[in-house]
Amino acid sequence: MISRFLIFGLLFLVQTITAQNFQTVEEVNNACATLGFSANEDAEIAVDKILDQIGLFRNFTIQECPNINNAIAKNITTSSGQKERYILYDNNFFNRIDDKAGSDWAAISILAHEIGHHLNGHSLNNEGSNHRFELEADYFSGISLAKMGASLEEAQSAIQTFRYEKATSTHPSKADRLLEIEKGWRKANAKKDLPEIKIIDPKFDIKTNDNNLEKSKEYLTLGYNEYEKNNYELASEYFLIAYQFNPTNQESLYYSASTSYLAKDYIPTINKFQKLLDLGFTGETTNLKVADIFKVMGLSYVALGEHKKALKVYADARKYDIDEYDLIVSEANMYLALDNKVKFREKMEEAILLRPNNPVLYFNLGVIYAEVDNVYKAEKYYKKAIALKPDYSDAYYNIAALVLEKENAIVNSMNEYIGDSKEDIERYDQLNEERFSIYREALHYLEKAYQFRVVGDVDKISTLNAVYEALGMEKRVD
Repeated sequence: MISRFLIFGLLFLVQTITAQNFQTVEEVNNACATLGFSANEDAEIAVDKILDQIGLFRNFTIQECPNINNAIAKNITTSSGQKERYILYDNNFFNRIDDKAGSDWAAISILAHEIGHHLNGHSLNNEGSNHRFELEADYFSGISLAKMGASLEEAQSAIQTFRYEKATSTHPSKADRLLEIEKGWRKANAKKDLPEIKIIDPKFDIKTNDNNLEKSKEYLTLGYNEYEKNNYELASEYFLIAYQFNPTNQESLYYSASTSYLAKDYIPTINKFQKLLDLGFTGETTNLKVADIFKVMGLSYVALGEHKKALKVYADARKYDIDEYDLIVSEANMYLALDNKVKFREKMEEAILLRPNNPVLYFNLGVIYAEVDNVYKAEKYYKKAIALKPDYSDAYYNIAALVLEKENAIVNSMNEYIGDSKEDIERYDQLNEERFSIYREALHYLEKAYQFRVVGDVDKISTLNAVYEALGMEKRVD
């Protein structure tokens, strides 16, 4: 007989960092200053150096406070009702972070992060943290430390000490924060490496440089090289310089706009693409498409929170000779970026009417229906994608995921039959056999997903091996 046991879920315990909720300057003074804590000279020097990089003077108070195990940016009310900016920090917390990171840059990066909160206006309403605020402050921290001479490793050293990897309701994941610091760090260093040439402004008042074609080619090559290294900020600048030297080559401006978007510099993206449209860009002599211009402009407006302008972009696009399918897919992508899955689904179904043999469209609809727990339609669309593309690895894998989700209900039922009565034992064994039948059903799709996988797709390998193990099979793949 198969041994019966209670099946538990995993409980992750998150150690949270807390800070006293000071509301007034008097509370700060009472809790901190009367205990002999005041601004540490090293902290003040570090803050001033950070501000020196952007040409600002300190207009907030730096206050050391014990036992808050954190550093926080906060607007605090004075007795007269005025708001004053504070950065409160626990020096012991800084020391522990520096010790773990093995670098004095760790504490400096945290100070830069808090300054970023103040300069971005995050602390105005004292509403607490959210993902956008934290990432913007991380980005500022990366820029600041790069300008101060820190390496990328040093700029990221504080976040690297954090043990918890996943996102919480208030803070992004560790990986996302490290990436945002890297973006800021790379942007600051990119500016250092730029040649001494005046970059054209958003209005693009350009004079023809007929004698500089070789220079244009040189900077195009530099742009390509930086693009290959994912240094999009620097690539965008090089492409823009190439366009300056040869304004007849509109592809350079197209590449500059595209890499601005990849660098998340959305306003320059829009300005550059709009300039191309004003110039009458058609892309006829290249593989570049006008439809992609509208797509990226729309997504840029979405990223800026300008949703009405995004919709207007797609309305304007219909004035051009653009395939309706391309416009519908672009609008679908915009709605997906807005997390409007209903509209996304509607647009994708419109696209299918125009391209009924495109497997990707069916796959995307399958994903959307799976997210709203419509398993029947999700599986239907995945199977349609496979019918059109028999080697569609991701579609096989997602069907397997739908099958494996059935296990949850069975596991919950099994946990209700842990007793020693004959009825409990028989029911438990019956449910366990149903569980194994789910594994066997999923196995067919997982083996297909593995067969057609992209090299290096570890998820498909690990899931297939897990099912082999659950079924007691000795077979393994790698």
